[in-house]
Amino acid sequence: MDYPGSRPEGRAVRQRVLEQLDASAPLTIIEGVPGSGKQALIRQRCEQLRQISTCAAADSPAGPHAARRKAPIVLIEFPQRALGDAHALGFAAAAFAEQLGVPASSAMRHHATLDALLRGQVDASQLERALPSFLRDLQGLQLCLVNYEWQASSAIDRLIVASVAAGADVLCSLVDASDLRAAASVSSVATTVITDDQLVFTPQEIGLLAASFGLDPTPELTARVHELTAGHPLASSMLMLRALGIERMVLDGSQVRAVIGGVEREWRQVIDLRTPTSEGASARRHIDADTVNLALLRSAGGMLSYAVIPFMELLATRQGRSQFMSMLRDLVAVPAVDLDALASVLPGALRAVERLRLAGYARIEYVAGTAGIVHWHEGMHMVLRDWLHNLPRAEHQQPGSGFAMRLVSWYGEHGRPQDGAQLLQDLGDVDVLESFVGAHLIDMVWTRRVQGFTPVLALPDAQRAQLPTATVLAALESYRSIRQDRELARRTLSIFPLLEQRMRTGSVLQRLNSALALSVGAAALDRWESYGSALRCCADAVAEAGLAGQLDSHSAARADLILGVLALIRADVSLARTLLLRALAEGVQHQGRAVAVLCLRVLEGYFGQRLLGGSESAQAVQRAEDLTGGPRDGASWGAIDEFVALAQAWQAVWNGEPGSGLEALRQLIERNGRLLTQPFIAWSYTLLLLLDGQAQAAYGVWEEVERRLGADAPMSGRRLLGMALAGFASGHAAEAVALVERHGDGTGLHAVLARGLVAFSTGRPLDESELSVDAGPAMVSRAETLLQVLLAGRSIQDGDTSGALARLRSVEASSSEADMAFALRFAPRECLAAMRQHLGDQLPGDLLRLTDELMDAPHVLVVSAPRPQLTPAEQQVLALVTEGLTNKAIAERLFLSVNTVKSHMRSLFRKLGVSSRAEARAIGRSLLQ
Repeated sequence: MDYPGSRPEGRAVRQRVLEQLDASAPLTIIEGVPGSGKQALIRQRCEQLRQISTCAAADSPAGPHAARRKAPIVLIEFPQRALGDAHALGFAAAAFAEQLGVPASSAMRHHATLDALLRGQVDASQLERALPSFLRDLQGLQLCLVNYEWQASSAIDRLIVASVAAGADVLCSLVDASDLRAAASVSSVATTVITDDQLVFTPQEIGLLAASFGLDPTPELTARVHELTAGHPLASSMLMLRALGIERMVLDGSQVRAVIGGVEREWRQVIDLRTPTSEGASARRHIDADTVNLALLRSAGGMLSYAVIPFMELLATRQGRSQFMSMLRDLVAVPAVDLDALASVLPGALRAVERLRLAGYARIEYVAGTAGIVHWHEGMHMVLRDWLHNLPRAEHQQPGSGFAMRLVSWYGEHGRPQDGAQLLQDLGDVDVLESFVGAHLIDMVWTRRVQGFTPVLALPDAQRAQLPTATVLAALESYRSIRQDRELARRTLSIFPLLEQRMRTGSVLQRLNSALALSVGAAALDRWESYGSALRCCADAVAEAGLAGQLDSHSAARADLILGVLALIRADVSLARTLLLRALAEGVQHQGRAVAVLCLRVLEGYFGQRLLGGSESAQAVQRAEDLTGGPRDGASWGAIDEFVALAQAWQAVWNGEPGSGLEALRQLIERNGRLLTQPFIAWSYTLLLLLDGQAQAAYGVWEEVERRLGADAPMSGRRLLGMALAGFASGHAAEAVALVERHGDGTGLHAVLARGLVAFSTGRPLDESELSVDAGPAMVSRAETLLQVLLAGRSIQDGDTSGALARLRSVEASSSEADMAFALRFAPRECLAAMRQHLGDQLPGDLLRLTDELMDAPHVLVVSAPRPQLTPAEQQVLALVTEGLTNKAIAERLFLSVNTVKSHMRSLFRKLGVSSRAEARAIGRSLLQ
């Protein structure tokens, strides 16, 4: 079988490098990372020179250096351990004498020098001075040094340079050739360096290697091996041996043998990579490329762990302490690193990165805002990392951990905490990860760059409890899927009690981080009604930390804007106004300022108040769209469309054109129906639908919200009021009354308004003090205006026209026209009719005009049908129903038959317009009061 690169003469796999050596300089250095096959190449080169020297084979032309190749050829193969200069020179002398034959060297005038070296009596300096005369009779000497990197030192480097200057050709290998190249340059010795990128296997060479192992070198197999190993010679050999079925490796002294199919083979025979002839091609074993994967490479790496032993020895030598090896060890500790960070934390590392890139072990990805990101080749990173994992550790630290922590600090200091957190996840340091995330939580939430945290959700509960803040970021990262996955939601919610505890008992910064994490987590889970206290706690902690100097104004502004946005979406509009104005005062920048201004524009329309300067307010929507539509400097505001639509909607209400505002919200919800579960979106959409006269559509909004949230979702005051308003307006008064009876016992503004709504609609006596519970400093002017208009309408119903007139005059004096128009649109039409009928021209001028203008416009509140006329017997039955009695108990109490009670119940259901006992009980309480 023929395949690319094969030749009948059995050409070596690395022939292209060997051919380059034919034209190389007298000093040739093979410089490559460990495992790149340097030693095998030197052995092959030595054997090739010997063959050329002894015979002129027709298929192996001598080349341009034929005359010199008849000179002595000496291969010195040092052991893979550091010997020291004197021992190394003695070892080399012994190999030199053995291969030349000491008797045969009697013609050398200075054979005494060799003898002295064998006895350890000549130091490096003496030998350097004696080399020219020592090598005079050995002109053209070819000296091949295998494993030289284990013995490299400045003294022996000088000896090599002196040997070349005296006429010898030297071939050696090094991991880092910087020192030897420098020594050669000083002596003006010509040097050729074979670099990493020349040592890696091409796919064609991998095919030759596969054939040498008895495998069928299919294009699919060779491409897959090259993809996994980047052409790294040792890794490619390891992977194919494992695919071939290697059982184990045997290390016997300096000999390594591979056991394949029960037969031991010397490792040198394998790693020398000789290409077989095409004979026997039919007997090659076919390996499915799909079975060759990273797991197989890891398995091969573990099986060939013998390679770790010399690697560990090498790190103890001068070469191991070289700049390149030191950087390699640090770089292997991380999967990827920014070039800016690398240059800052590890000066001079860019040359090492360039070597790794040229060799195919790493790639550089250019990303906007960075000088580039260095990524390891996955397979080679795994192999080298596994080797380094077995290295002796200082103080039980992983190799490169100090470098990794310096990188983490750099990322934190340069506004890229997400990259530092990702690196800590890769390193698996739980305590440091949680501490780092807590220290940079504001920035990470601000930028929304939280990629890579999702695996935290897969951890067991006990481990996840150690990473509560990281868990919240995982929820923020995967918020789209987590809302649909109950198990993921449970995993996130499991850490909320711990965050709540820290929020109440921790230090200022712990309270801030825990409350912020709770607020963000609730948003990620779409649980807007939960953990509202966390927003206020976090807002207080931000202010406290700022006053104590524990939080700079930049971070405080970002935190306040994040909280202000969450408060607005959650419909805590008073808190949102405070936080957004505070963020502007603290100096939030760029897109953040645009978002703050836009959100305040929403609140301007909602409150009917000027919160911003006139020019800035008028241009807010367009300016925010422009700023956030371009390149974003770190902030990622996915909710910009929501804020724009809300601003347009509420400004339209302020301007008396709710219909155009409604269209903006309708288009927003059509694009993303999930937004209905956001409290302020649902509330705004409901009010605008009611102001536009679409009561049934408003009721449908809350039916859909209830369906999505589920029956167990907490009932906020705003949601209660919205459902009650839509219910009364659309003819579902009984359901609305029952809902308020179940959930309307709170003291908040919206719960109070909901109870007042029931009172207005059912004729229940109204306690004015109850409606003034929350009418304190936090009450916005529009809500106060609305309350006063409703109370005035009720005073007219009770015959107190003078009290009603006093209230309305106070409203006209203290409220804007927009507030009055909103209040009159909110109040029932019957209320306006009563004002016009009983007060007439006594109404203040603006109210008189607005009442006439808005009489026929759609109104939010509607008064239910007249109170049902019940017979005395029905009233008695209804009273006992409200007490919770059964039909049998009612019959016994009133001395009636059960059938008679049932007849009264059917009549009550019809007159009250209800379909259940619970609804009848709810309305009954109001009617009987």
